[in-house]
Amino acid sequence: MVTKLKIRELNVEEKIIELLLEDREDLYYLALILDKGDIVYSWTWRQIKVDKGTGKAERGERIKVYMGIQVEKVEFQKFTDRLRILGKVVEAPEYLHIKGRYHTISLYPITEVKIIKKELRQLYLKLIDEAVKKTYKNLLICLGDQETAFGILSRGGVEIVLTLFSQIAKKADFKKRSYMDEYREYFTTIVNEIWKFLNRERYDRVILAAPRFLQELFQNFLSEKHRKLLNLMIFLNVEEGGIAGIYELVRREELARLAKELRLDYEKKLVETIFTLLERGNKRLAIGLKEVAQAAKLGAIQKLLITDTKFIELKEKEKLSEILENIEKSRGEIVIISSEYEHGMKLKSLGGIAAFLYFPVS
Repeated sequence: MVTKLKIRELNVEEKIIELLLEDREDLYYLALILDKGDIVYSWTWRQIKVDKGTGKAERGERIKVYMGIQVEKVEFQKFTDRLRILGKVVEAPEYLHIKGRYHTISLYPITEVKIIKKELRQLYLKLIDEAVKKTYKNLLICLGDQETAFGILSRGGVEIVLTLFSQIAKKADFKKRSYMDEYREYFTTIVNEIWKFLNRERYDRVILAAPRFLQELFQNFLSEKHRKLLNLMIFLNVEEGGIAGIYELVRREELARLAKELRLDYEKKLVETIFTLLERGNKRLAIGLKEVAQAAKLGAIQKLLITDTKFIELKEKEKLSEILENIEKSRGEIVIISSEYEHGMKLKSLGGIAAFLYFPVS
């Protein structure tokens, strides 16, 4: 089933957050709300050193300990099951003698974590609320002659999770056998894999994309013995199957409409508007970090667009705190754009950060 971030404690006054991280998307949201200087507590593994009387400590066994570190760096790669947090140890069992040393806590799904924030901004509360309410997860299948790719569409982007290769010869003898006979074994394998996904987790939509001929052939196959699955699916056309088709699908307007709940359509329109206004020479824009920082100081930012990767990068360099503070003072909105999509890449070409302004700034 689709999981939601669980809040164990949220004390706004004392800036304490305790969370149960249940899936990789929770790790994504946590990476966005962590700042340099925050204190993170969680269970982790530490290798202890043993003095065997030689005068030199040797590496011993790895033990599981509860530890607190002050955040210096956050490493998150989308669609991995791990968030790495590097920092200086502020709390650990005394017998380890490691206070003040560096340690990396690796967080995975089904992990509890406690955070004492340096700053608990309204933006972070908004992101936590968004993570708690997330309910949409879509299974994407792109069927091709030579391969079929399975992907999962969520707030963090598209994850390719499986690729099946067909055994159908490129020049199959369709004179001796019908098209359905040639594809039946391949289609059966695909159906079996779809059911495995659906039995493991709940998906709000199952979207199957394929070139038109293959799509119709697969629909006919499903209508024979798999009508229940046929009724669950949304069908889309693509020029090419497999992994290439997944990325074609992500760029398409149809998928954007289907994914409105994930805010992808909203994000895309904002980025496109930035480029349209740029072409028209509109002065109520700030492009790049220098212009955005200047506009934020003047209280001119109405809506800030920033890619998630740029957001994390600037926070680590402590170049974002003042900008966020000034935007909140002027009641501006902050929109974090997923860098995995085409519109995120377009924003990256502008330095990964841009803003709509209340008034022009020279």
